[in-house]
Amino acid sequence: MLAERMERLSAYAALLSDEDTGLSAPLELRQRAELLSSRLDEANAFLRPELIALGRPAIERFSAEEPALRKHRQPLNVVLRGADHTLDARGEALLATLGPVTGGGAAAYSILADAELPWPKVRLADGTEVVLDQAAYPQHRSSIDRAASAASPCEAARRRDR
Repeated sequence: MLAERMERLSAYAALLSDEDTGLSAPLELRQRAELLSSRLDEANAFLRPELIALGRPAIERFSAEEPALRKHRQPLNVVLRGADHTLDARGEALLATLGPVTGGGAAAYSILADAELPWPKVRLADGTEVVLDQAAYPQHRSSIDRAASAASPCEAARRRDR
């Protein structure tokens, strides 16, 4: 099935890109896979409204008459349950064209936050030195020692911004 192949391609591109976020070629492959997936969504946008228009009785009758359709019972039920949240074919097609736009913010954040950048080291009030990465920041952003908290770069920035 084409959708399954697209999912595998997208997963491969995403995992390859995640290996080293500093490399541009895997990122380009990931973006191309996302664009291709969006185009596939556009091409299939008519499908949900058409299935919903058929209605549950007709789909159940077709499934009873054609044994090969039985394996699609669960996905068809998902489509039918989503009828209240599905636009007409034209609306779904328009919505599908927005695929690349809607993920832009998350993609930019991922590129910046997950890049293999050097994280700063800071010395805590007790003299230990820690790498202040995304995992360590919440743990060390405040200190019980008020003098250490007042001297922290975060507190200095808060005072400056007041």
